[in-house]
Amino acid sequence: MDMKFFTTDAYGLTLVEPNAQQRKSVLESVLEDADEAEFPEAYLSGLNGKVIGFRADGCLFYEESGTVTRYMLDIDLNTAMVAWNLLIDADWNQLDKMDWKSIE
Repeated sequence: MDMKFFTTDAYGLTLVEPNAQQRKSVLESVLEDADEAEFPEAYLSGLNGKVIGFRADGCLFYEESGTVTRYMLDIDLNTAMVAWNLLIDADWNQLDKMDWKSIE
């Protein structure tokens, strides 16, 4: 069975196909440990090289094949969780409908 998704936290700890509570804990840890982590951000890596990262400053960013293509600012944990869930479900339509800003 192929792995569908995994998270990586601010310390590089990776969880393979974590459940919803584990994913929420990873997101929360970004804010809790922001001063201690070298890179206070967490990632959810999904299918086809798509990644959504969440930073301690509230920036949510969308990577495709290693390149950040979109972002949102001032995002809370609930919105980050919604985006992560959409990525897990490969719901590209709903993910695209989120209020992303393109990187020019």
